[in-house]
Amino acid sequence: MTRLLLLAALATTAACNRSSASKPAPGTTAASAAATSAPAQRPAAGTIAVIVDGKPAGVWTTQQIAAAGTVAMNNQNGEEREAWPLKKVAQTLIGPKARVVALDAGNERVAIDEQQWNDPQRALVLRLSHRGAFKAHWLAGGKTDEAFLKGIERVEVVQ
Repeated sequence: MTRLLLLAALATTAACNRSSASKPAPGTTAASAAATSAPAQRPAAGTIAVIVDGKPAGVWTTQQIAAAGTVAMNNQNGEEREAWPLKKVAQTLIGPKARVVALDAGNERVAIDEQQWNDPQRALVLRLSHRGAFKAHWLAGGKTDEAFLKGIERVEVVQ
């Protein structure tokens, strides 16, 4: 009985230590732990860094993106969702000739082909995940599959 209680206490302690992400590992400082876990100049939650013609151009907030207009879509489960058409967002916030050439999620960069961008049958849209991170979908006929890029931190645009 004593062994069982000891094992239960040990298991609980181990589980608590594993879920505590705020404690740095022994022998590391909080600054070095933060430096290895997050890329430099990561945008704040609910924002996307914008690069226009190769130069930093600030950030887009969720409010700015939403103000450009929404579109209704059905996800792969048939559930109705709202999304923001990226073409309309870029043209509203940057200019009428703005074109998104890449999306960056920190660990993955996806180039957006000009032919895909101009395809009248499909639209590149942004959505917010349940965690508040941006994700990108291709929307066709009001339906979309799984997001092709999640955790978007940066949008690269040309004019």
